[in-house]
Amino acid sequence: LVILDGGAQFLTASALLSELSQRGFRGAALLLCDGACMPPVEAPAGVSLHVLRKPLEMQQVFRSVAEALRSHR
Repeated sequence: LVILDGGAQFLTASALLSELSQRGFRGAALLLCDGACMPPVEAPAGVSLHVLRKPLEMQQVFRSVAEALRSHR
């Protein structure tokens, strides 16, 4: 599972997901997103992308991590 901050300025979520995919990553990704990461990021083939909108509550993050891991088995 990869957890990404959609507001990162030096390495965007799209660029990071693309790089991971090129290196063979096939797994789940959880994108923490505010208005800065819109339009939505497209997931490369083999990556199961889950998006959470900020502000976040930790219980919401825990549930989303569990769901992301279950969905990519």
